Amino acid sequence: MTRWRLQLAGVGAVAFVAHATVLGAGFVWLDHGDLEQGAALAAPSGWPGLFTRGFARTGFYRPLMALSLSIDSLAGSAAVFHLTSLLSHALAAVLVVLAAESYGLTRRASLTAGLLFGVHPVGSLVAGAIAYRAESLITCSLLGLLLAHRRRSPAWAAVALLAGALTKETALVAGPLLLLTAALVDPAMRGTRRLWAAEAGALGLALALRVAHAPAWKLAPVALAPGDALGTRLATVTKSAGHLLLPWRSTLCDAFPVTSLSSGAAVAGGLLLLGAGVAALWRKGPALGLAVALLPALQLVPTPRFWSPHYLYLPLAFAAMLLAEQVYRLGRAEKLGVAVVTGGLLTASLTQGLRFHDDESLFGPEVAAEPRCREAQLYLADVRRARGDLEGAGRGYEAALAPVPGWLSYTDGRTAWQNLGLVRLRQGRLEEADHAVREALRLTASPLEQRRLGVNLASIALARGDPSSAERQLASESARADALAEALYLRAKALFQLGRAAESRALVERLTQLPSTPGSPR
Repeated sequence: MTRWRLQLAGVGAVAFVAHATVLGAGFVWLDHGDLEQGAALAAPSGWPGLFTRGFARTGFYRPLMALSLSIDSLAGSAAVFHLTSLLSHALAAVLVVLAAESYGLTRRASLTAGLLFGVHPVGSLVAGAIAYRAESLITCSLLGLLLAHRRRSPAWAAVALLAGALTKETALVAGPLLLLTAALVDPAMRGTRRLWAAEAGALGLALALRVAHAPAWKLAPVALAPGDALGTRLATVTKSAGHLLLPWRSTLCDAFPVTSLSSGAAVAGGLLLLGAGVAALWRKGPALGLAVALLPALQLVPTPRFWSPHYLYLPLAFAAMLLAEQVYRLGRAEKLGVAVVTGGLLTASLTQGLRFHDDESLFGPEVAAEPRCREAQLYLADVRRARGDLEGAGRGYEAALAPVPGWLSYTDGRTAWQNLGLVRLRQGRLEEADHAVREALRLTASPLEQRRLGVNLASIALARGDPSSAERQLASESARADALAEALYLRAKALFQLGRAAESRALVERLTQLPSTPGSPR
């Protein structure tokens, strides 16, 4: 193996080690629904079907992300999922090195870029929360696309573009933009007709699959006054810059204040964006890549979380190149300082990786630092409910559902209402339970989830001493060939209470012939 390949392997190894503490982690956050409940998974026989439906009961279309998770699920261990995420992050760090060199950085600067990217704590979320693996996968795809295009390899360029576009929506837009902007300013990126045709074919195939099979995009922009809409977006740039420059104070919480255009944070964000634009025109190369990579973070297309650290993963790849380029213009003392900072980043990443052990260690500090983080409140409430702390869980779900005036903070309202209903049912607070489940039903578009919520309403009716209402609620469900097992059990119970013993016994007999089914969500 040549020295250069050893150096590349070394960068990958350092990136792996920097986040290796996540290998002892379990399933956290979105992993519960995507993996433990299997929303994002399919058995091998169902892998082709992943390309014909949305991702994990969402409005997204990410078949390759679902496929990677489904392959890992064959091992049945959280450690395997985390290992794959770590390896994809390590590969992304290696591709940062290769992309930096293709942009004209020296090999030493390119290696430094890969190291800075690999050890930065922004990678902790992508390496530690399995559901965010898509960020490292599309970073690998987009950097691979740039390399393949520069090397005039039509087949590899097409594969990279298609892989990214079928992994996450960001790559579907960022890929073509990275190529087009680079071609405008860099003669080496002009390419050939054959190369552009291959990439256009891959893009066309990705778009055709999306049009044919992706769910309708149901997210709407946040309703803000024009000045606040622009000011809040600019303020997120300031927060993102702080997150990159001072990662020791990083947070996972998406809660963000609505910010006026005249605020200091918005003005600073505007200046940072202006600086990024000037750098893109002057330096081109990685500066132009950074400008393109920042676009998704500006919420030009609405997403559930207005701000999130995972939006910074791809921009970090290009920012690391620009920083590494400057490092080799410094004196020896400054370079030593950079080495110390890199060591500090590695230490911070190792520490942050420990937070992904469980939801309590992940979200406890978030709520302590920012109670308005509604999503963190939801997951901590789940922890309390599992422990039997029903009163604490109820308060948590209510905090997750409470609107926060003047702030943008995402929460899964359907799940929060549903789980609040289950808590109130166990507490015997039946009117509150009924209201909560009906609110969850109002927010639910999935037919399967609607059926499950109907079962919950029947449970409440039985607890209320109203077997007649419970029986009517479950009649249509139990008539289905694929009826939920819990629905059959509850209707049998209601029928018995109504004195219809023969019908009840028939349902019990049918129930004994069904395979076991998963329990309630979350």
